[in-house]
Amino acid sequence: MSDNTVHQVRIERKGGLAGFGLPNSRIRSRGSVDLRTLSPGDQQAIESLFVGKTPIAKPASPVQADAFHYHLTMTTADGEKTVIVPEHQVPEAIRDAVQDELE
Repeated sequence: MSDNTVHQVRIERKGGLAGFGLPNSRIRSRGSVDLRTLSPGDQQAIESLFVGKTPIAKPASPVQADAFHYHLTMTTADGEKTVIVPEHQVPEAIRDAVQDELE
């Protein structure tokens, strides 16, 4: 595991009115960000999402219709972890790193 891998967060946005990233969708919203490029506050916010979570943690609140949720994947000391987070808990720097792709 390289030092750069540890700091990378892969992002996938799913849901919304168009059902981005869901089965039968032709649109994927993806991105990645190096934690070291974020503000200390954003770094702490992202890292706190992964602390104590089991892989593929479900959001604490029910998913709202047509709302986006983010699948964030990061390599930690315990291996690769993915958490699912509602849009309102995702820092703006992470939301801005996502690009829509037509498949």
